[in-house]
Amino acid sequence: MTASSYSIAYSSFILFGILVSYIPQHYKIVSLKSSEGISLHFVILGGLTVFPNIAAVIILNLPDLLISEDPFELANSCLNILQIIYSFLSIFKP
Repeated sequence: MTASSYSIAYSSFILFGILVSYIPQHYKIVSLKSSEGISLHFVILGGLTVFPNIAAVIILNLPDLLISEDPFELANSCLNILQIIYSFLSIFKP
């Protein structure tokens, strides 16, 4: 494996970890049909911390998305953006 394929594998692993980490919370909310016990402060602070992350990832990966011809760099940039966007959506959408 090249460095690029390691990067894609690592980014995919991180995205999978993000998906799995929210499953228990979503299951609890759906099964109880209530969001009781989830702190409003957690949701607000979680949302506020994601906005700068989204901006940083998009700004840092934008040159790769617009200029790069290497498919590994494009895939890695897209995975980085998906990680942050999914984190944001998981906080606000149970």
